Amino acid sequence: MITLTAAAIEQLRLAAQNSDAAHLALRIAVRELADGAFDYGLGWDEVHDDDMSFDFKGVEVVFAPQYGPKLKGMTIDYVELAPGQFGFIFLNPNDPHFVPPQEEGADGGCGCGSGGCG
Repeated sequence: MITLTAAAIEQLRLAAQNSDAAHLALRIAVRELADGAFDYGLGWDEVHDDDMSFDFKGVEVVFAPQYGPKLKGMTIDYVELAPGQFGFIFLNPNDPHFVPPQEEGADGGCGCGSGGCG
C-alpha cells in the first residue's frame, strides 16, 4: 500500500533508537488542507487493533483505516532538501498537488510532515 525507501528506513531506525521508541510503531496521519493539498504527521505510537500495519525491515508503520485511500501508493523518502538539510518527503499520487519527479533526485509535489521523526 505504501513504500519506504532504504534511506527513510535507515533514518527511522536511527530516530527510534535515539528517542527510545524502538518498541513503538511509526504512525502516519494525513489531513486535507483548504487548497486540497495533503499535510502529513509522523510520530511514534502504540499499535491499535484496527490499524493498517506494514513492516519495513523492522520498522513498523501504522495508520488508521480511514487514511488508507489517501495514502495508497505513497512513497516516503529521506532526502537532502538543501545543502546539509535533510528531511522526509511524501511522494503521493493521491495528493492533487503532486507532480511526479522528472529525474532522479527530483522531489516535485512532495510535502514534509511535522512530527518527531527527524
